[in-house]
Amino acid sequence: MKFYRKIIGERLYLSPFDAEDVEMYAKWAEWMNNKAVADSYGGNCNLVSLSGAKKMVEKFGGYRFAVVLLDGDILIGHVSLHDIDHISR
Repeated sequence: MKFYRKIIGERLYLSPFDAEDVEMYAKWAEWMNNKAVADSYGGNCNLVSLSGAKKMVEKFGGYRFAVVLLDGDILIGHVSLHDIDHISR
């Protein structure tokens, strides 16, 4: 999987989240199957399959980014930005 450094910080960067990246889905499904992670999302720990994760991500709106460590280009999460007011910024 190739990441593109769009927004760069001191330790990590944001890369556009591509819905076609099967590897990212698999990793995302692992996060959602972890009770501690699911609790932080305000959800419950239901088992999420790869196909289920794909369907959920396809339904997300807004701008989606992978959160990647600069050191080693390691995927550590994802973020979605919603309801952006383009006029007021």
